[in-house]
Amino acid sequence: MSFFNRRQSSNAATPGSPAATPDRRSQGGIADPEWAAVVASTTEELKAWKLMPQDKLVPVDEAEVGFFYSEETYVVVKTYNHARKINFLVFIWVGSERAKKLAADPPAKVAQLMSQLPDRVVLSREIEGHESTTFKRLFKTYGVQSGDSSGVFNADAPQTYRKRLLHFRLNNDKTRIEVREVPITRQSLQPCDVYIFDEGTKMTQWNGKKCDEEERITARKYITTALTKRKMKSTSEFLDQDDLFDGSELYRKIGNAALPPAVPRTPKNQFVKKMFRLSDESRKLVMNLIYTGKIYRSGINVDDVTIIDTFHVLLIYIGPGASPSERDSVWKQAETYLKTAQTPQKAVTVFSAGCYCQAYEEVWDDAAE
Repeated sequence: MSFFNRRQSSNAATPGSPAATPDRRSQGGIADPEWAAVVASTTEELKAWKLMPQDKLVPVDEAEVGFFYSEETYVVVKTYNHARKINFLVFIWVGSERAKKLAADPPAKVAQLMSQLPDRVVLSREIEGHESTTFKRLFKTYGVQSGDSSGVFNADAPQTYRKRLLHFRLNNDKTRIEVREVPITRQSLQPCDVYIFDEGTKMTQWNGKKCDEEERITARKYITTALTKRKMKSTSEFLDQDDLFDGSELYRKIGNAALPPAVPRTPKNQFVKKMFRLSDESRKLVMNLIYTGKIYRSGINVDDVTIIDTFHVLLIYIGPGASPSERDSVWKQAETYLKTAQTPQKAVTVFSAGCYCQAYEEVWDDAAE
């Protein structure tokens, strides 16, 4: 299926410029009240839902937006103002376990939303551990834990809680804290960061000797919020790396097992940017390489689909004159290409003429020359 089937008129916007297209929010109703609220939105908002079986939407509490579980799928919608118009960023976040059975096309529930939005929407698929900068930039604190939300602490059966070690790290740009679950072992502890060992009825914060103050504060707030929700007598402890001996209680509990080998990734300085054109002009759908290394807007054909492979995300721009077969095949073509490139979990962003996509605007080498 495609969410960008409507063929635009010949005066549609050129790539990267706003389009004077009709606002379709008032055309027809939408059954799901969650989506109806999104479509009717006139203010900047950030909302998230868990996508459950049978396409049921479960809203994520505002305080929990930005935290995800690896065995679940989420839909995140950011509405924002650009060029004095409401624009939409729609993200499908898929946990690593779910991603193993991921279909090429986005879920039907997302198709329902996309069919109701005006042509000011960018749709992205994000997979745990390979999220785009655009996605993570939405959250002041961004966190992922293994399992699903059914594994949250149960005060009636505290002994069933699975212990976990959480890593709090300020990103390189110092714009957000990222929280990841890591193997329970002393080998996971790095002096530049902060960790929480969560046993259910006790939470212990370990502060590395070189950690950032914002990491300390964020971890402490996490503990305060978690223990309040657990509604039973629980304890917390705050420890500094320099104050601990090798035989301390925390180190005995987490052990000193070796870490599993890290998955190798291509260094950013070795990645080569590429630009492709997807066309059925020859009556056969073909994806041709246009540029390698440096890419230029002159390579765009507005009657075809432009695909740009960047380090973090695969950008897909659907030209206003693209044929139905070109539009309908973009997700399948993305899946096939990423598998061939051995990066099947890379983020994918799809948008059509008239939409504003910041990553797309910043990718070109024209201005640098």
